[in-house]
Amino acid sequence: MSTFNNGGGTLKSTNKPAAFLELSHILNEAERAASTADVTFNNLNVAYDAEARTATITASLPVGSAINSSGQIVITATNYLGTAPFNVGTGGELKGSHSPAAFLEMAQLLASAEQAVTPTAPNNITIAIDLEGLTATVTATLPIVPSLDSAGKPVMTATDYLP
Repeated sequence: MSTFNNGGGTLKSTNKPAAFLELSHILNEAERAASTADVTFNNLNVAYDAEARTATITASLPVGSAINSSGQIVITATNYLGTAPFNVGTGGELKGSHSPAAFLEMAQLLASAEQAVTPTAPNNITIAIDLEGLTATVTATLPIVPSLDSAGKPVMTATDYLP
């Protein structure tokens, strides 16, 4: 089981796949809230398949790049949503101060956790950075468990597939 320290902020999940799915939902809802008749944000899509028991997340986020003092390329997600509410908390694993940054950071944490699995690493998430186009493309297919809550509402819970 993977663990994730959510820092006590907006995120409530305590494992990496669940935190990524939660952040995907948060970013999707932030895009809806920030969209207007003149400007529509649709950089992220979350689709649930209860039959296949999967959640598919696709995102194409604007990013910036810089070279730090050690000569390393640093990629940061652009806060294209402005003041959308997101609290990273304190002392948690994430440092991104807005939901697009936290989403990209969580995607990298999940991808790194997958790569650390031996002998056969899962490949449920991919991240591609286009420095020319200044975009980060994230594609993920996560296993989920669909259920109903006490009010009969559907609940999709990410399965923690990491050891």
